[in-house]
Parts: sequence; C-alpha cells; structure tokens
Amino acid sequence: MRDRKGIRLWPLGLILALASGAVALTWIAALGRQRQDRVLYTGMTLIFAVFALFLWFLLFSRLRWRTRLSGLLIVAIVAAGAYFTVRVEAVSGDLVPQFRWVWSEPHDARLADLEPGAIDPESRRVRSDHDFPGYLGADADGTVDGVRLDRNWAA
Repeated sequence: MRDRKGIRLWPLGLILALASGAVALTWIAALGRQRQDRVLYTGMTLIFAVFALFLWFLLFSRLRWRTRLSGLLIVAIVAAGAYFTVRVEAVSGDLVPQFRWVWSEPHDARLADLEPGAIDPESRRVRSDHDFPGYLGADADGTVDGVRLDRNWAA
C-alpha cells in the first residue's frame, strides 16, 4: 500500500498572493502613467497567474491523475463554451474588452432604429471657415491653416 501525501497547497497560495500583490502594486503605486497601462499590466498578470495555476494543478498539486485530467477536461469544455457563445463587441478606451453574447444583436444594428429627424439640422451647420463636420480638419490632413495665436498670453 502506497503512502499518499496530501494535496500540495502552498504553491497555490503563493501564486495567488503574488498575483494579488502584483495587481495591487499596479493600481496603488500607479505603475504606468495611464489607466491603459495599468489595465494591460493587470491583464498580463492575470494571464501569467492562470498559466501558473494551470501548471500547478497539472504538475505539482499531488492530485490523482484522474482528477487532474478531469479538471483539464472541465476547463477545456468551459473555454470551448465561452469561445462559441461570447464575442468581443468592442474595446473601451482603457483597452478593456466588452463582451456580448453571440446571439444578441450588435450595438451597430440599433443605429437603423434611430429616426432621421432626431438630430437638429442646425447643430450640423458650419458656423465659420474654421468649423468643419469632418475628422482631422476640412482637408482631412490634421491641420488647420490660417489660424493666428495671440503671443501675449498674459493679457
């Protein structure tokens, strides 16, 4: 009869503590100047933590191989289910993905339901030579010509 040792839990605690500490350090110590940087650092930390937990579970947990393979099968089924039922609809300005169910209509489909007269035509009117309804300026080159700045800003 083989003497079985218990589940090795200390690597699990270490991985979770290190990942939690890294995420807390990222947000509290404000690593990265912008929120986007913090979101990316958090995402990278979570990816590494999930990978480390996966390695711990499969190689170092001391669980029976049947349990390990069952856990792997469950993770694969959940991942496949998420892949086939969830889509990334958009990404926010902070680089956070926004998920939607695949059977829900895209948010762009709701644009057709808007009434054409809902926007006041006066709000779209050009008011001067330097106003333009397009992106990047009147010539779409990112410059505005003929604008003079006052050099005496103290006045």
